[in-house]
Amino acid sequence: MNAFTLIHLVSEQTLQNLLPIMAFRPGRIVQVRSRGLHRVQLESIEAAVRHLAESYPDFGGHAPTFVDYELSEEYPTVNQVYADLAPWFADPENTVLNYTGGTKMISVGAFQLAFERNVRTLYCDSARRRFVWAPEGGALNGLDFDQLSKYLTVSLIAAANGQEPGSLRSKPIEPEQLEFGRAAWPFKLKATPAFLDFEGQLRSHFRCHEGKIPASREKLDELVRKPLPAPRDGAVLEFLCAAAAARLLKQEGGNFFPFCRASQKRDLKGALETLSNLLEGSWLELFVVDLLHRNPAFGDMQWSLEPIRQQDRALGETDVVCVDRVACRLLVISCKQSLQNRAPLEHMEALVQRARTLGGSHARAMLAVLRVGEDEEEKYRNWAESLGVELLIGDQISARFQAQSGGGITGAKGYA
Repeated sequence: MNAFTLIHLVSEQTLQNLLPIMAFRPGRIVQVRSRGLHRVQLESIEAAVRHLAESYPDFGGHAPTFVDYELSEEYPTVNQVYADLAPWFADPENTVLNYTGGTKMISVGAFQLAFERNVRTLYCDSARRRFVWAPEGGALNGLDFDQLSKYLTVSLIAAANGQEPGSLRSKPIEPEQLEFGRAAWPFKLKATPAFLDFEGQLRSHFRCHEGKIPASREKLDELVRKPLPAPRDGAVLEFLCAAAAARLLKQEGGNFFPFCRASQKRDLKGALETLSNLLEGSWLELFVVDLLHRNPAFGDMQWSLEPIRQQDRALGETDVVCVDRVACRLLVISCKQSLQNRAPLEHMEALVQRARTLGGSHARAMLAVLRVGEDEEEKYRNWAESLGVELLIGDQISARFQAQSGGGITGAKGYA
């Protein structure tokens, strides 16, 4: 930990305030905010720094003093900012200003004051993976972006954006499940008429009670004993064999049945619902997770991320969340086999809000869709572009996450 004071401007750009703290480890942090605003962001930065120290021994000794400094006005002028902050710039040698956040007036006023008082300034340019210092040659020694990105996790970034550490959970990912996602991809992508017909039969097989999984134990036991529809196509047979290899199904006498572990029998309905979802559509989430695992540009993959506490359920479940180590931000991904029987525009809008809630203003929302109608694609792409959603359709999904040659993060392709 260093003895200098870091002054930063509190705003929704929380990660751009957290990264310099991680890189240079100041002894004191003055959090400047407009009067009456950004209390949540201020507290979230403190929570993230504590979470970092608890999670990594390298940061265990970093316990900076935080100072909450509220400006005199909610929307101050440049001159008001200058006057309010002047006392904090009395020791130029041991003060650094991070002017990345804040409103334009606050940023300009703080930067002007720093320039006149010969206080070093930095700008956190996460898109280009650099800290921009002024004056030139005034940079402090610290971690670079390649080093910083290795410490970024979904929980850390979420903590910096108001999600209490430990308040989120995700499903464990087993190697067999990833293998099933890989195996399912070519069959689902090609989608022969026979395969599409089988998907309909499969849906009717599991959702045999008014379009839903049955609730009674008797009907559930009956469903476990009942063989799945017989495959009439080689691709369907290979798909079911892949599910059996992943221990989702079991094969007996040429028939396929649900494979239920002893632990799953306590919640048989939930187990069958999960199985049905995996065979019908959740396999795509596993395929995307597997692609992310294989690309060093991405880290800390979380599948089916959701709040633990019931009172936080409004946040809902998110298919896939990971850290984009190149752009140093969260990537929030929704995976859908199709957009039929959905409200695509509303889904994209909700996805953007979910990304912002979990990862702040710089988080990236992505929608991966296996297939869309030719007459719908242009409309969906226009909606996605206007909302800032990265839309991947069909084989664009696998192409987007192909690891670059060279093997390291610095050799991976970045996406603005």
